[in-house]
Amino acid sequence: IPVLWVHPDCAEENLSQLEQYVPLGARIVEVDGAWIDRGEMIPLFTHAQEHNVVLSLQNVTAEQVLVLAKKFPSLTMIVGGLTDRIFSPACVKDILSTCPQVYLKLSGSIWSCNYVPHEWCKQLDTERLLFGSGYPGCNPATKVAAAKWELRDQSDVVKQKIFCENAAKLVGEVRE
Repeated sequence: IPVLWVHPDCAEENLSQLEQYVPLGARIVEVDGAWIDRGEMIPLFTHAQEHNVVLSLQNVTAEQVLVLAKKFPSLTMIVGGLTDRIFSPACVKDILSTCPQVYLKLSGSIWSCNYVPHEWCKQLDTERLLFGSGYPGCNPATKVAAAKWELRDQSDVVKQKIFCENAAKLVGEVRE
């Protein structure tokens, strides 16, 4: 699935690329949390919302996610990727319960706290949990192994959804 990386200093070019690549199958736009509040990003977020393109948010706070979800209520977002900003379990539960368009990625460093993901998976809507290695900054096998360990009490059906079906439903089927 084509993924676009965007930067606010190239806002017009980002929008042009998004308009060009969505018809070709682009379904995800990566955005850094430092840029979410910049006005130059509003046209990109609007276009993404109108064309069912998913925002994958990196380095975001729970507050940023809630503000963005309120401004763009139909914009689908994936949070929990590459970040040093650990969300507390209460924040994640609040976001997922109040923002139906937000999904949580299990492969990001948000999940680096030992045993916390194991408990979260018992409390959260597993239909909105995804696993994806995202930008491969390290060996994805370690993240897969960690996620499998954290999901050890989940059924095979839930694991299949988290590792494959939820993402396929979100961005459309991947065709080989």
